[in-house]
Amino acid sequence: TAPFGRLYNGKMYAADGDAILCRMQMVHSTNGLPLSVPPVGRNVVIDPHFEDVMETTPGIPVNGTVDSEGIVEFVIVLPQTERDTEGIIRGRLVGVGSIPWGGFDVDVIVDRTSPTIEFLQTSLAAVQTNSLDSQQVSFSIIDLGGVAEEEVQMHWTFRRFGVNIPGTDGSKSIGPASRQGPVYGISNNVDISTVESNELQDGDQLVVWFEFTDLSGNPLDGIGSQFTPRAPLLRVVWFEPVVEPIAISPQPANLNGLVRIDLWIRDEGNQGGQLNLSLLAWETDSSGQKWVEINRTEVQLLPGGSIEVDFEIEAWQEGQMLLIAAIDSDIENATVLPPIQVIDPMADRSLLDAALSGDLTVIGLLIVIFSGLGFMIGLFFLQRNTEAVYWDDEDEIPLPDQEPPSRPESLWPEPPEHFPDEEE
Repeated sequence: TAPFGRLYNGKMYAADGDAILCRMQMVHSTNGLPLSVPPVGRNVVIDPHFEDVMETTPGIPVNGTVDSEGIVEFVIVLPQTERDTEGIIRGRLVGVGSIPWGGFDVDVIVDRTSPTIEFLQTSLAAVQTNSLDSQQVSFSIIDLGGVAEEEVQMHWTFRRFGVNIPGTDGSKSIGPASRQGPVYGISNNVDISTVESNELQDGDQLVVWFEFTDLSGNPLDGIGSQFTPRAPLLRVVWFEPVVEPIAISPQPANLNGLVRIDLWIRDEGNQGGQLNLSLLAWETDSSGQKWVEINRTEVQLLPGGSIEVDFEIEAWQEGQMLLIAAIDSDIENATVLPPIQVIDPMADRSLLDAALSGDLTVIGLLIVIFSGLGFMIGLFFLQRNTEAVYWDDEDEIPLPDQEPPSRPESLWPEPPEHFPDEEE
């Protein structure tokens, strides 16, 4: 009768009062092969035997008959007992004459108690939606009768307002159970991400339950069972960075000039986190067309926060420059930026216009030109001055050296004996 017990490691596990269908074959005791000439038609008496003090309804012996293949088939009902116990099913062949036919004994474990689960303190106590793909599930199965060291089926689903959210249910086999006395331990990492974290809302619920029976067919009971699932605290947390362009200047840009790109990054989730923001341009080379990274920066966002990021690049090609901004090198989901129109300022204006507009290349070229002209003019005037000094020297006529005539000493007058202002 359901739930069914089973034969495990040479022992029959069942609940009291169970009806057991037994099918046995007679074999040689030495080599274990089926009998070539079985005792067809012989009766076999099967007696379920337990301690008398344990029986509220004694077991009823039944008879079986050996067929042409040496097989005996019978149904036996176990006695009702007051608690879990052990016994045997004993079979004896009737009417064998002088042939010493042996009997058989099958040990029976009567288990009336359902197994229970004890979770570790941190296992499935609180679950964050950003780590649904790796949840540590650890628990112990308590059962005195016996549990097979096999895998256990785990089930889960997400609920909103008490109703299962369609498409969020899942199941996985975990284990196998490892026995330590009457305790069977199971510990596994389980991926329960049957829903995207950003699709969940505050107030949603996660429920988890396990389905298995012990060796006697008793289903799981208590917290963690199908009818009393475990409901860990579900913390809806996710990180969803979004990139938006603010401005690109100048527009249009000059060839070989600098272009400033202002971007705005915000977290539409509530977790925050770190990301790498890349600026990529569409280029064509010998290998074909492809996106090429031209700049990269690391960004740290607070939960629900935002930040401005600036890039400065050189407009290296004339025409239309195509740019995208990618988060963590995810080109498929990158943000497409407005294209940059790049023009050649030398194509349709004079050098003076280009210089007045602030073109550094043209200004540098004019500086070189005027510096060269100034140098040539300086050399020209220096040469003229040198030639002028040379011709002036030739025009000068040297004069002979002339000394002033000297007066003879006899011609110098004698001084007077007295001056008028002298007193006598």
